[in-house]
Amino acid sequence: MPEPSEATCLFAILRRASTENPPPEGQKDDFNYVATWMKHGNGADEVEIEEWVVTMWLNRAISKYRAVYGRGTPEMRALFPWAGGQVA
Repeated sequence: MPEPSEATCLFAILRRASTENPPPEGQKDDFNYVATWMKHGNGADEVEIEEWVVTMWLNRAISKYRAVYGRGTPEMRALFPWAGGQVA
């Protein structure tokens, strides 16, 4: 999927917030670790994925789709009512 023309999707917002508000020295939260693990299989043999993380990924994916294409799909709307309408 292409990148949106404006950084309005959830992942871009999280990335910008992480850059603007770095964690204290020595701490690093990689909010993309499990997604990278699933795509590339690097690191641990098994990773526990919490439900809230899956919900966040779905929100990230839908927000990027909407940022790129200007609206969601009926399937997206079934999961998250905000996802179906046209982007203002």
